[in-house]
Amino acid sequence: DFDFNFVGSFDNFTYCSIPFVGSLLRSQFWILGCVPFSLTHSFSTLNCNSIKAMSSGYAIELYFDPALENQVLKAWNVLARRQISTQLIEMESRPHITLFSSPSLEPSRLENIVKSFASKQEPLPLSFSSIGCLSNDNNVLFLTPTPTLSLLQFQSQLCDAMKKEGIDIGDDYRQDSWIPYCAVAQDVPRARFCEALCVLRDLKLPVNGYAMDIGLVEFSPVRELFSFVFGNSDFDFNFVGSFDNFTYCSIPFVGSLLRSQFWILGCVPFSLTHSFSTLNCNSIKAMSSGYAIELYFDPALENQVLKAWNVLARRQISTQLIEMESRPHITLFSSPSLEPSRLENIVKSFASKQEPLPLSFSSIGCLSNDNNVLFLTPTPTLSLLQFQSQLCDAMKKEGIDIGDDYRQDSWIPYCAVAQDVPRARFCEALCVLRDLKLPVNGYAMDIGLVEFSPVRELFSFVFGMGKKEMGRQDL
Repeated sequence: DFDFNFVGSFDNFTYCSIPFVGSLLRSQFWILGCVPFSLTHSFSTLNCNSIKAMSSGYAIELYFDPALENQVLKAWNVLARRQISTQLIEMESRPHITLFSSPSLEPSRLENIVKSFASKQEPLPLSFSSIGCLSNDNNVLFLTPTPTLSLLQFQSQLCDAMKKEGIDIGDDYRQDSWIPYCAVAQDVPRARFCEALCVLRDLKLPVNGYAMDIGLVEFSPVRELFSFVFGNSDFDFNFVGSFDNFTYCSIPFVGSLLRSQFWILGCVPFSLTHSFSTLNCNSIKAMSSGYAIELYFDPALENQVLKAWNVLARRQISTQLIEMESRPHITLFSSPSLEPSRLENIVKSFASKQEPLPLSFSSIGCLSNDNNVLFLTPTPTLSLLQFQSQLCDAMKKEGIDIGDDYRQDSWIPYCAVAQDVPRARFCEALCVLRDLKLPVNGYAMDIGLVEFSPVRELFSFVFGMGKKEMGRQDL
């Protein structure tokens, strides 16, 4: 069992410090619907200042192939034309994911480390699948890459290489704390934040590509000190497309030359021949009926999510999740048809070998305009990705087909807080959610299978234990 002790207040009610145990804790909290003030966790709170720009310092940045880079530039340019945000263009930055940053370091110590590291790498597949933001104390909008083991391991291995040379890695860039993102707007005026989001939702997500090179910059102003293309081989692209009434012919470019010429032209290719399949973001769209394996949270974290549901319901923005009697969760697998009896022993055996899994919901996310869903995005961790991958492996061994959306390096972990939000109220919903104090931390404690719609829990298991008491058969 897993003990919690806390004291706090919410909506004019005060909750005393009471030790609850195991599944009893969850069921009583579900009824009370209270939100604890504080919770004693064994892991440190993620510092979301990593997404706030330092006034000066150094950063190791991951750069993209020109087609993907120009998709990001397209977003920058649209926001600049509307005079919403021009900072990234004015500082002469380049679209990137920050792998490491520090207010002070010796560039000469890093050059050989980064050069050696880059020489051993191959182009790294990336897929920007959602738009993200933080709570109200940080007016940054960014594209969130689908979290993949290869991306997390890439950043972790780079940090390991630096640590071996005595370079200190701050908490924000340590394994299971780093938040990968690509900024598209900084210091957005609060009054225009929702407008900026609506503009970005016109992007056709996902956008796919590769990370091709890595560099060190000094800022501000941004000045590249050095950069290295991955490996020793060049990478060819061929494409044809149009944008802003210009047509771009099919031209083969090679290596870093491709990047520099595209940067000058500023064109956005229509299509690009990639060796990986396009992620299907329909995984975040609710099926009308089917089955889902869901990951559930400790009661304190669960009730933080319920708090968001309730606020949106009181404003009559979105009540669907409450009305369907769902429970806050992350979907690990879903299928329109399967045999629950085949899954029960698989899930029971899998759950019995697990320990509580640390989670930290660090940002608010949404997709493009064809999907009116808002969700909390967990900080991607190797333990979370491996957990889901191992569950799917266990099912595959029993002959259960895993669809493309749930395969390794395609799965998007998220916790829905609003579905089918009216388009006219989408920005209002986002502003409400930005009042959440992120990150919110907790643990995944149990796993279950539900049938929908309506939502009905068929079975669930606490990690490291047996089957739960089925007190809520209607879920």
